[in-house]
Amino acid sequence: MTHRRLTPTVRDGHSSKHAKQPRESGYPPRVGEGRNDRCRLSGDHSRRSPVGWQNGTYSHESTCIRFVSGGDHVKPLTPKAAAEKRSALYRGHAEGRWERIGRGIYLPADAPAADWDQLEAATRRPEPTICLVSALAHYDLTDAIPDALAVAIPRGTRAPATEGAIRWHRFGPATFDLGRDQIMIPGSSQNVGLYSAERTIVDCFRLRSIVGYEVARDATKEWLRRGGKPAVLMRFAALLPRAKAPLLQALEALT
Repeated sequence: MTHRRLTPTVRDGHSSKHAKQPRESGYPPRVGEGRNDRCRLSGDHSRRSPVGWQNGTYSHESTCIRFVSGGDHVKPLTPKAAAEKRSALYRGHAEGRWERIGRGIYLPADAPAADWDQLEAATRRPEPTICLVSALAHYDLTDAIPDALAVAIPRGTRAPATEGAIRWHRFGPATFDLGRDQIMIPGSSQNVGLYSAERTIVDCFRLRSIVGYEVARDATKEWLRRGGKPAVLMRFAALLPRAKAPLLQALEALT
């Protein structure tokens, strides 16, 4: 009997089970499975980008495959050429030249250390953004150790199936880009979104049922100790739901 793992998703505080995972044991690594896989290939190994293929449109004559090497462009290949590239990747993986970090995602075996969960999140969707406790940990605003990478995507979009420890959160599209920036994942050339410390603190208060009120309060205390201004937090709280009252209560106790 095949065992499948389910990936949890969270919609502003409500968890659900989503998307069955493909089976692993006894099968070679499979590339380009599913239309929603965003896979990468880097011809320049020094850039240490994830590698793989994304299946686009199939026909009897050609297959559209995303090929990334220094920049994005779509390169049409015949099914025979696509199969040859897949075979070469399989051989490289079997010989130890490529390391598999997720379904259809590979890194050179001698690549520098990188966060595989961040790489998989950034590869699966175009707008993943590190949020909540994971973002607090990035800014050293908490002692809590996240059990999974917290990643925000716009509400209404599909959370992809992943093999890494990733917990997807759906944030409102109207305020999704508020306080959002991009950083390069260390050890790679891949970018991933990251919310600012101020936006993250406010998000932790409005989603305190997930994060915990104490985590949000302690992060606020440390942020104020570093010279943060309460007015900045209140500006974010005025634009986000369910955040103003608990944040104001914490600021009154801390200042």
